[in-house]
Amino acid sequence: LRAAPDGTVRILDIGDPAEGYSPKLVSWDTTTDCLKRVDHIPGHATTDRSFMQDFAYDAVRNAIYIADLGLSDEPSDPGAPALVALDLDTGRTRRVIEAHPSVMPDAGVSPVIENEPVVQENAEGEFEPISAGLDGITIDPSFEWVYYCGITTESIYRIRAADLLDESLNRDDLDARIERYGDAAVCDGITVDTAGNVYVTDITNNAIGVTRP
Repeated sequence: LRAAPDGTVRILDIGDPAEGYSPKLVSWDTTTDCLKRVDHIPGHATTDRSFMQDFAYDAVRNAIYIADLGLSDEPSDPGAPALVALDLDTGRTRRVIEAHPSVMPDAGVSPVIENEPVVQENAEGEFEPISAGLDGITIDPSFEWVYYCGITTESIYRIRAADLLDESLNRDDLDARIERYGDAAVCDGITVDTAGNVYVTDITNNAIGVTRP
């Protein structure tokens, strides 16, 4: 969930697209204590692997940018991670940078917590280290850049918020505007301050890491 300056609290319901239950964004008005609106994520912006579990709110453009982890049942299968951009004024929604290297897990990176590897059972009943891409997402306080990273990755990336909503940009054009911002530990969430410091939940070290400009 995210709280906006106008008192609106937005809650992301991840849904279950594989079962026909679409993800949705629920907006609650805390000033009147009532439901403000519900925005369903349309089918063309999801897959049967969708797991939309984090988002950033853009107060300048009144838009939402969702991190779709694109989960898979197999630990060795990275799934189909992507960003989903939702324009709250028009309702137009687009799925972008799907399976781009910036949203995919890095080979050979796996979390170890309290000296124990984090594993997942595969179809044969064997346990393998998890491999997971896009997870953390945030937007800077000036609402210019959207920052994002995966779980088992070693980099933070960013892209301009305006580009995510620009339907005149094709896939190649948009991919070319992605910037690698810096190093990151294995993490499960990020945020950014006014100076461009990205704070990372460094889960393997029980710490908060900082990726500086």
